Amino acid sequence: MRTITATLITAALVLSGCTGSDQQLDFADREEVGSTGADMTGASEDGSQPDGNQDEASRAAADADASDRGSVETVEAGEAGEVDVRIIDGRQLELVDVRDASGWTHRIDDEQRDEIEIDFRHDDGRDVELELELEDGRLKVEVD
Repeated sequence: MRTITATLITAALVLSGCTGSDQQLDFADREEVGSTGADMTGASEDGSQPDGNQDEASRAAADADASDRGSVETVEAGEAGEVDVRIIDGRQLELVDVRDASGWTHRIDDEQRDEIEIDFRHDDGRDVELELELEDGRLKVEVD
């Protein structure tokens, strides 16, 4: 019985000494790591936390840069939808966005420096053709 007790006491002392007296086990400062070993805390490589407004700020800066290049016009494509197009320096068209109305899809048939053609098609087979053309710095719109 004394041998078992002595063995247990020795084992406890040996195991308690495995961590070393100067080593502390503090899990509060530990980074969360997934099964791949990647950092799961959301911090970037430099340790800074991501900014939720960063995407909004980036978009706002891109929009400000784009607005310096020209004005955006919204054009109705009949009942098929809407198209946003930017007129740059009165010489160039840039397709910004196409918004289909419910039940409609679109295909961009032609996109050149001064002309954009978009074909809208409804689920029931109807179609609308939208042609945007820049003539003498002005936007000409044709809907068929």
